[in-house]
Amino acid sequence: MRRALLAFALTLGLAAVATAQEYKVLFLVGDARSPEPGVVSQFTSVGGYNFTFESVVIEGGSFDGDLRGADILWFPWNGPGHDGNYFMSGAEQAVLDFVQNGGVVWISAFDDNFTDDQGRQVGGWLPIDEHPVIVENTGDSDVELTDAGMNDPLFTTPNTVDMNAMVLDDNFAGLDDSWVILATRVDNGSPAVAYLPYGAGVYLEACVDTRDANRANAAAPLHENALLWLANWIASNATAVDPAGKLTTTWGAVKAEVR
Repeated sequence: MRRALLAFALTLGLAAVATAQEYKVLFLVGDARSPEPGVVSQFTSVGGYNFTFESVVIEGGSFDGDLRGADILWFPWNGPGHDGNYFMSGAEQAVLDFVQNGGVVWISAFDDNFTDDQGRQVGGWLPIDEHPVIVENTGDSDVELTDAGMNDPLFTTPNTVDMNAMVLDDNFAGLDDSWVILATRVDNGSPAVAYLPYGAGVYLEACVDTRDANRANAAAPLHENALLWLANWIASNATAVDPAGKLTTTWGAVKAEVR
């Protein structure tokens, strides 16, 4: 009987690991012109993880804050706002809580020309009161990897990524030391790719333009790598699962270091 119970417990543990390796991506679409969600959605299996996808169009209105069970929030190009309009009003705290509790966020480039209800660029869905960010009005540029970027799998796994094959757009600037800068723009020295750990989660941003098919496809290798990078972040910060409220399974065997 004792052996049977142990085998049953191990079966539950293995099932929990398998379930935890499937992640849901929620696209918050602020500009329907971008084909980025469709391009990213082709990557249903990357590096041992499976991904499902859902899109919510927030353009022209405000996001209701319903994260729909997502593990990864994905802002495609012009996601949270553009052309003077902001789409995240009222949903800011939901996103902050999501990230603090271990959720992860991808951010493609978006405009410098909108503000939230308090007159701030970016909006409070990113912890800009604690970690200020501004957006600069820029265009395409060549990119150089930093020392941190040279050692980061975002640019190597599963694809070797050439940032200079992509088109860049408005970039983040004024970042504090909590941000890890992986790549900088040659034209102004501002970050081209950076991430901010926040609580158990992370925000990962790249000022990549995907407004049309050519640009979205050029960014596809980076986006596939980003899915794996973000999934690894979730796995590396998950401490335990408790199936049926009884069995605790640690993640030591499946953790992957991404920093």
